[in-house]
Amino acid sequence: MTAPATVEDHARTHTDTADRLAFLALVLAGGAAATGLAVPGLYRDAAEMVREAQATDLVTLVIAVPVLALGLARARAGSASARMITLGAIGFLAYSYAIYAFSVVINALTPVHLAILGLTVRSLVLTSRSRSRSSPWSLSGSSVETAEGTQLPSPPSPSSR
Repeated sequence: MTAPATVEDHARTHTDTADRLAFLALVLAGGAAATGLAVPGLYRDAAEMVREAQATDLVTLVIAVPVLALGLARARAGSASARMITLGAIGFLAYSYAIYAFSVVINALTPVHLAILGLTVRSLVLTSRSRSRSSPWSLSGSSVETAEGTQLPSPPSPSSR
């Protein structure tokens, strides 16, 4: 595989990889959440923690997975707002599965929970890298330069007002 030729190609490569990881996390999260709701006795925690885990499974299955699926599809089509929604859904999964990884008693789904955590965190890192490199604005000295190299005037300094 050859290295990306431009900053935009590099950002696109990061975004494509991040989206693939997010999709894999989506599939695993849907399966884990459905299993968490369908298999009695899977969670071996205190009753309150079991209810919290199952509530999180329900939210994951009914809201997070569909939102992430729709967000990924629309983001691939170029929607910036869908990309932000996708980041929110991935962030929710990362947070939720961090709790599963470190606060829930080890059970048959723990390896899946750890995999989802790893996939979502890596997807977030890659997405943030691609967004910072492909941003249409970059600061260069005291003036603002667009990605196309056009210099825009700097805002007036407080002393010149």
